[in-house]
Amino acid sequence: MKCPVVFTTAYSEYALKAFKVNSIDYLLKPIKRHELEFALNKFKNLQSQYQPKTGKDLLTLFRSLYSGQIASYKRSLLIRKFDGFIPVKTDDIACLYIDNGIVYCQLFDNKSYDVSENLNSLEEELDPETFFRINRQVLVARNAIREISNYFGGRLLIKSQVDMKEKLLVSKGRVANFKRWVQGIH
Repeated sequence: MKCPVVFTTAYSEYALKAFKVNSIDYLLKPIKRHELEFALNKFKNLQSQYQPKTGKDLLTLFRSLYSGQIASYKRSLLIRKFDGFIPVKTDDIACLYIDNGIVYCQLFDNKSYDVSENLNSLEEELDPETFFRINRQVLVARNAIREISNYFGGRLLIKSQVDMKEKLLVSKGRVANFKRWVQGIH
């Protein structure tokens, strides 16, 4: 049974794999209206190739998703504090990082709090226009970047607006996408 699929992700390096499995389209986050419209039109044109759907019709589902807000991202995180929580606005977060298996958020005021979510979940839930995963351990906010310099092994070193105990290094495999992100190129 064939099933139409439109892949969405913040990383372009998976596009080739998506087309190898005959996907309809591959949309990079944040999803642009005209790209989604193109994918929907492509689906309409190819719809006769797919078997009848069970449950909700996929086109109806696409339309219902499209009619609302295309992308919705967290605007704050709830941080555990003693026996309660404090809300921290994402605009106040300079970076999120893993240290000894615990995820921390580093604020622009140099305070640091542990976060109950894992970095992979946070990467999906935070606006990719604002946050970028520079390596397996760190998500950095665009506003936290003061300066970028070349570093050993094809990596980049980020000089941050906040004091970090570890160097903020962009891994070699993410350098090209990072440069595009910093420049606002999608």
